[in-house]
Amino acid sequence: MPDRNEQLDELLVFTARSISQLTEALNALSFELMASEDPAVRIASRRMVSRIAAVQAGFEQRWRQLGPLPEGEPVAVPMDDDASLRD
Repeated sequence: MPDRNEQLDELLVFTARSISQLTEALNALSFELMASEDPAVRIASRRMVSRIAAVQAGFEQRWRQLGPLPEGEPVAVPMDDDASLRD
């Protein structure tokens, strides 16, 4: 049975992956909305892309600040190359 630290490591990786996938999905939606004929929708979608980029940059910066964990290497955040998010 995994110990508490291993479970927390797995949860952290899962959370990081979920946040990354969510930002990818929101970006994809925003880019689709940029093709709208409605100028207000295009403006809002550009703003959303900027906001998502800022959130993702902040997340990645904090992730790098974690550095090595006490037991060795930093936890890798495996990114699923899920084509369904882009379709």
